[in-house]
Amino acid sequence: MRRWAAATSLTITVLLASACEQPAIPEAEHLEPPTALAASELEYVLAVDWSGATFVDGVFQFETDLGYVVGVEQWTQSSTAIELVVCEGFRGHSGNYTPDVSRLNEEVVQELTEGEPITQGPAPGDGRDYCDVYQVLGATEDEDGEARVATIKGWYRPPGSSEIVPFEAINTVPLTVLPPLGEGAWDDRLAPGFASVELLRFPSRAFDGLELDSLSPLELSFFAAEQLSQDASVTWRLGPTG
Repeated sequence: MRRWAAATSLTITVLLASACEQPAIPEAEHLEPPTALAASELEYVLAVDWSGATFVDGVFQFETDLGYVVGVEQWTQSSTAIELVVCEGFRGHSGNYTPDVSRLNEEVVQELTEGEPITQGPAPGDGRDYCDVYQVLGATEDEDGEARVATIKGWYRPPGSSEIVPFEAINTVPLTVLPPLGEGAWDDRLAPGFASVELLRFPSRAFDGLELDSLSPLELSFFAAEQLSQDASVTWRLGPTG
């Protein structure tokens, strides 16, 4: 009887000690996912995903939905302003448009082929529900003092052809995009009320629908940059407030 009692006591002690050693489950995991992005402060993360492409000899290669095989050696993309848009509606093209408090007027030049994310911010938020991201892809000066929005260097092979067509597509025309916010999640690593908004862009999808052999270099870089940014997957994480 004493041996059984001692063994039972030892087992209970071991179980209690094991339970105490289990890592704590973050409090945010017990909460339902947030249904709306309302933050007092936030940051923007511009990220790149080359899914769908293979990297061969320093070139990202992929095939478009129209059958063009494309190789991208360099893609430099600028952004000059970014902000969140409240769910009440976007009035960016009306005469009385007032930028949101979340707007950052910062010149950012990202080399997409390097794949490194860029974080902008922090910026304030006014606590209202946001539904979209408004981004201005404006021109920035390169090292030679020339204003450029995007520079894409590479080549393409038309469908059914063995001919390789090299290109250096430079866009100098600013454009704007309005990708919608996607799903959100709680993140205990963030301060209460702080949001991290990530724009994940997919370069290998940016050439879909484009008849490359009928476009000028400017048109190629303009439409590719537009599709790249409008097609961004925008997800966000929010620090729990209670």
